[in-house]
Parts: sequence; structure tokens; C-alpha cells
Amino acid sequence: MSDLEMLADLNHVELSHVEEALRRDVRCMVLREVCEYMKRSLENSLRIRRLYHRHDNLRAAQIAAQVVCNCRLSEEDLAWLDCCIRAAFHKKPRRLPISEEERRSLWNKQAGKSYSIAELRNEFPNSWEKIQKADEVNRKLYNEYIDRINSVLEKIYPKV
Repeated sequence: MSDLEMLADLNHVELSHVEEALRRDVRCMVLREVCEYMKRSLENSLRIRRLYHRHDNLRAAQIAAQVVCNCRLSEEDLAWLDCCIRAAFHKKPRRLPISEEERRSLWNKQAGKSYSIAELRNEFPNSWEKIQKADEVNRKLYNEYIDRINSVLEKIYPKV
């Protein structure tokens, strides 16, 4: 009796169910390894993409599985792996988290501390003029709203 048969017998399940679960675990592990391989470097990601340009989809998935995990998969599993890899190509990269230092710097700049034109030019060399114009427009609107609110408050509370 093989280990798989013993495992199926002990858990009162059919051997085919155990084999199917193992097959799914293996293909998920292969996908995870291929995705990690692609994330490690741009060159690795380009390597996998080139496979898809040179070969048909199933053959490219088969080569990727052999290169990354040194394993062979059935055609059904290769079709699933191929679909997942192609979906990973289209997935947008996540934004990198902002470090605490950058967050503090942004907060200080937004909290009313001085931000000189030189700093603005330095940080945004292509768009500093647009930012400056937008700031002027926003400041003008803000001042108009404050003036309107104050005039209404003066009418409501004339003695304050």
C-alpha cells in the first residue's frame, strides 16, 4: 500500500480526491514560484514574457515551469498556469509604501511650513509652474470663501 493510499484510507476519502488535491497544490506552488521569479527582477519578468513571444502559450508555460521549478505538468495544469501567468502580466504593480521619513516630509510641507520656489523647482522640474498657478487659484478661491463666510457671520452676529 502506497503512502497516498494509506492517507486516503486513514481519512476515509477516495484516492482520486487525494491525488486531485495534491495536483492542485503542486500547480499552485508552481504558479507562486513563477510569480516570485518574475517579481525578483525585471530581467526575470522579461525572460518569461519573451517565452510567450517565441512560443505558443502552453509551450511557454511548460518552459517556465521547467525553468523555475524543474517540473512537468499535465496539459490541463499548463492551461491553468498559462491563464494565471498571462493575468499576472496585465496586473498593475502595487504602489510602493511611503516611508515614515517621506510621510513626515510631506506632512511638514502640507502643514503650512515654508516651501520655497527653489524647493518646488527642485522636486518638480517639469511641472512646478503649473503647481504654482494651481496654488494661486486655490488660494484666491479660499480667500473669497473666507471673506464671504466672514461677511455672513458679521450680518448674523454684528456685535461680536
